[in-house]
Amino acid sequence: MTPTLFYAGQLVEPGYVFGRKCFGPDYGVTTSVGQYGLPKSVDWRKVPWLKIPVKDQRGCGNCYIQASLVGIGSLHSIITGINVELSSQHVLDANTITNSGCMGGTIPKVFDFVMRGGVVLESAYPYTGKRGFCQDIKAKGLTIEGWAQVAPAEEALMYAVAHQPVAVGVAAGIEFENYQYVCCLLFLQYLLRAL
Repeated sequence: MTPTLFYAGQLVEPGYVFGRKCFGPDYGVTTSVGQYGLPKSVDWRKVPWLKIPVKDQRGCGNCYIQASLVGIGSLHSIITGINVELSSQHVLDANTITNSGCMGGTIPKVFDFVMRGGVVLESAYPYTGKRGFCQDIKAKGLTIEGWAQVAPAEEALMYAVAHQPVAVGVAAGIEFENYQYVCCLLFLQYLLRAL
């Protein structure tokens, strides 16, 4: 079964037609859920060629990098049918001006970094769990042409998740206190409700 056939028939209920994404005057903020509404459910785990890794950060607060790269890698896998695991260590070591490495950072700045220079595969630049010096890598990288910020509205997030896995910030309240590898101790304004 091709990725397109599987995606069309198994990921969402049969008969759902994806609308065209709309972007507003805020340059990259999704402003519409489309003319076709939302599917009843979406489960990206059902896509056999889409493997979304859960990584141990080893005490390094780089969840913003890992979330960003999972979003980029997942979309690449959805489009091509080929799973890729991108190197968070490459971004951690090389993106020293706009983010703070293991001390935190932002998803948009990771997307901008990947747009400007790309990111290599995990196999070419393995994760160490600490910030180091940028290595001279000869491997080809993956780049993106752009990215869009989803408006802080539940329906807009649901629409975005219906089309691809999305990198998000989550309000890390008491529900996360027993999580062993805490990262990014920021209290964000928006709480994710759609998975």
